[in-house]
Amino acid sequence: MFRLFFGFLIVVFLSGVLSLGVAGYFIWEKNPYNVRSCLVENYMKASSTEAIKTASEKATTTNTENSDKPVFSLAQENMLSKAGIEPESISSEMLIQKEACFIEKLGEQRVKEIKAGDIPNPMEIYKAKSCF
Repeated sequence: MFRLFFGFLIVVFLSGVLSLGVAGYFIWEKNPYNVRSCLVENYMKASSTEAIKTASEKATTTNTENSDKPVFSLAQENMLSKAGIEPESISSEMLIQKEACFIEKLGEQRVKEIKAGDIPNPMEIYKAKSCF
């Protein structure tokens, strides 16, 4: 009886651990509601000075090499990177074509503010992610 009880507890414990592992893997891989960027944000803040230096070096070389790429501020590039969007993969032509989608998702006033250099928040990136 004693062995049966502890055997049952071990099975319940292992089932719970397995369920949490599967749920964690799903959340990490599928990234619903942009959870991954929230979890990684603290890590990104710790290495932000290094990331800003790297991003500024990339921005200067990218902007001089290819004038078709849009000019994002460093803060905008960091926010896009945190959301899992590669800023280097976005061209000016693509942004012009998708501007109607951005206006539909975020509103015309907010799109003007972002174009002027304001940083989009994570919820705005999540809303506009379908435009990419």
